Amino acid sequence: MKTLPLGVVAALAVTLCACDPGARQAKGFRLPEGNIEEGRKAFVALNCHTCHTVSGVELPKPVSPGQHQIHLGGDVYQVKTYGQLVTAIIHPSHDITRPFKSTPAKPPALKELKSEAAETAGKASPMPSFNHIITAQQVIDLTTFLQSRYKEVRPEWEHYSM
Repeated sequence: MKTLPLGVVAALAVTLCACDPGARQAKGFRLPEGNIEEGRKAFVALNCHTCHTVSGVELPKPVSPGQHQIHLGGDVYQVKTYGQLVTAIIHPSHDITRPFKSTPAKPPALKELKSEAAETAGKASPMPSFNHIITAQQVIDLTTFLQSRYKEVRPEWEHYSM
């Protein structure tokens, strides 16, 4: 089966959404089901394991590890949505939550987080763009693979709801 280049898929998605008053929203955009194992293979083939580890997944040791190791998956209070994962893959500079520098020993206060968000506005992610080489099928499989590695956990108190 021949897959379309990611640029063609992205252009189609933008065109389909352009008719809506909120032209840049992705409402109604849905990719087909992916394959977890093929997503793991794409993760390695695209050398994502150079800078990322994945919860519960044994990956080959990278030839030259990246400066920052970012852990993906595991126990989280809110699972990354399909759309967030697709966006992180094809537009990593969209949402940089922390500058890539040494992590403070204590969790940052809300004021510090707002300051960091302002600091990173307009900055590019250190993650390179793969859009010129990644296929739509690889995006689909990578998203399925990564989403399968997150486990939502709930605080253990009686009146908790999200």
